[in-house]
Amino acid sequence: QTIREHEQMVIESKSDVQIRENIDTTGELPDSDEENQPALKFDDIQMTLDKFSKMISLMGGPSNFGQNFTRYLPEATAVIEVCSPHAGYLAQWDGQSLGNIVVNLGGGRLVETDQIDHAVGFSDIVRIGTKLAKGSPILKIHAARIDHAESARIQVLKALKISDAIPKETDLVLKRIT
Repeated sequence: QTIREHEQMVIESKSDVQIRENIDTTGELPDSDEENQPALKFDDIQMTLDKFSKMISLMGGPSNFGQNFTRYLPEATAVIEVCSPHAGYLAQWDGQSLGNIVVNLGGGRLVETDQIDHAVGFSDIVRIGTKLAKGSPILKIHAARIDHAESARIQVLKALKISDAIPKETDLVLKRIT
């Protein structure tokens, strides 16, 4: 979803002001006051899009991905939102369970011959530490069928932990292997 929105802005040649307004409302890109990072400008987004397109091309994908991304990105038939069952802080995700859910949706392989459905998976995933009200969106499930999405919703709710206390931050890298 985010790739689509920001690439579309670049393609439509929106101004820095319009991009900045979108960034402020979506919260997807860093704010100039946040963590001492400068605000992204149109040229920054265009440069990133060009590099991403080149990377896709080098991996055998279309060379014009950045200019025609909607042509290449499939869309799921069913998209549902998973909402918090109660108030608290998102304290933990079970990453292995989430990965298995995506595989079961068709977004991964159980055996080498399995086909991958690139339209399925998750988007708009809430970060650990986010304060949630009952009914707050946690993530969106993209599936080929609504019954698959509903089944995945049940599994996603089992794969998360909501706590009354703010979770403490952990290191991104737990251990270096040399």
